[in-house]
Amino acid sequence: MASDERKHAIARVIGLGLVLIALFLAMRFLPVQQWLRNFNDWVGQIGTAGIFIFIAVYAVATVLMAPGSILTIGAGFAFGLWKGFLAVSAGATFGASLAFLVARFIARDKIEAIAKRNETFRKI
Repeated sequence: MASDERKHAIARVIGLGLVLIALFLAMRFLPVQQWLRNFNDWVGQIGTAGIFIFIAVYAVATVLMAPGSILTIGAGFAFGLWKGFLAVSAGATFGASLAFLVARFIARDKIEAIAKRNETFRKI
């Protein structure tokens, strides 16, 4: 039993490592930053609808745990300081709410299994 858990843990670490390597390579060799800059320019040009599109994209980026610094700074350039601040705040709040709902209703069983294996969570 312990051997299976150990193999499973090793497989997860290897899988996580491969995902991190893939993300690093994607950021290094794909023009992701340029895509985000283009997106910020585009939403800045389409007016009020752009703010709502930006909020939705920022929320999804939050759920996916994507770094939001380019989007955050881009919001200031695209919408101005105060509208950008409000758009980022709304997107981050909406994204955090979505992440909670995903954890609560979609990933609950997986999270409970992880918590049960953790000594600290079992004490709570």
